[in-house]
Amino acid sequence: MGSVRALRAATLAQLFRGLKHKQLPVYATLYPMQAEPELFQQQVGACLEQGFKRIKICVEPWWQDSAKAIGNLQRLREFVGPEVELMLDVAMEFTRFEQLEPFLGTLQALDFKWIEAPFDADNLDDHRRLRAVTSIPLGWATLASPPARSSSLIWRPMHSTSPSRTSPCSVASPRP
Repeated sequence: MGSVRALRAATLAQLFRGLKHKQLPVYATLYPMQAEPELFQQQVGACLEQGFKRIKICVEPWWQDSAKAIGNLQRLREFVGPEVELMLDVAMEFTRFEQLEPFLGTLQALDFKWIEAPFDADNLDDHRRLRAVTSIPLGWATLASPPARSSSLIWRPMHSTSPSRTSPCSVASPRP
């Protein structure tokens, strides 16, 4: 009984033996992201108004039109400016390297901070191909597990939360 009272009285920082960080970076996830610039700018604007400086977008079915998707990526960067960090969650929309390849130069040029879940976790060949042609870090969400034979050169774990039902921006925090 005494330990329960002690736990109730203790702060999380005390339980974890001290405060490690005063702040942790968080990001907003847009899912689904609208296909038309005026509409996705409203979505992103709502996140920026809430103070988010990091935004994760997801590959959507409209990315099948690569010219439209690349144009939208460029408009997104123009809208948020260089100070906002952008991340991409492929969200299993693509299954092969060739589907993601047309966007890699744009993602690199627009300074995307990571690519999450680019392919099925067991598709090691395409993950290796992707790792060989881009310096953008790759990772997977906590809901998926890395393949048993994965290499630390391919996989870098990230943490995310489920989408918010009350806001166009869901909140997530990458592990420090």
